Amino acid sequence: MLLSVLEHVDDPNLILEKSFNVLNKDGSIFISIPIIDTQFVLGDFNALLHEHIHYFTFNGIKKLFDNNGLIIDSCYQQNDTGFFRLRKGNCKIKISPNL
Repeated sequence: MLLSVLEHVDDPNLILEKSFNVLNKDGSIFISIPIIDTQFVLGDFNALLHEHIHYFTFNGIKKLFDNNGLIIDSCYQQNDTGFFRLRKGNCKIKISPNL
């Protein structure tokens, strides 16, 4: 589980690579991360005032997962946080950015 981690680390790719390497072929990884799409649509730029090193849109985090060999099995959003269940593999379907 990576709960509010990727936005605070220097290299999210390295964290996901290491996670991928220790994940069993039938295992899952659970990640929660702030998604800034809604704040920007509403014109709320306070999202950028946090101590985060990285800020992610839904499409940006999906691309990060894809680039690291992780498929989104399921996801939902509550307030400004996206919750993802991921597994190893290459994504074959498009996932709506509406979490």
